[in-house]
Amino acid sequence: MGNKAALITLLAGILLILVPVGVSAEPVVEWEKTFGGSDNDYGWSVQQTSDGGYIIAGETRSYGTGYSDVYLVKTDPAGNLQWQKTFGESSDDSGHSVQQTSDGGWHGGSNSL
Repeated sequence: MGNKAALITLLAGILLILVPVGVSAEPVVEWEKTFGGSDNDYGWSVQQTSDGGYIIAGETRSYGTGYSDVYLVKTDPAGNLQWQKTFGESSDDSGHSVQQTSDGGWHGGSNSL
């Protein structure tokens, strides 16, 4: 009986080591914001900026000159809107990536360029 009890105790100990107790896989939401207008607007890329804020690239059908235009949104670290800009012509334009450059500007990729 002593060997069985020792084996059960050892297996229980291994299970406690292998199975973390109370660990949550859910991410912590720091903030949620909605940007855009009354039509379909999409964010395709989000990057953190050097000031701790975020730059979001996507497309808007709410603003701009064409059916859809490139839509850039810049926030502060708390997600508050700092500025938003649209770029495009009369056809469909959509921004799919954006990065901050070393001189503080922006470089992006679009399906219209």
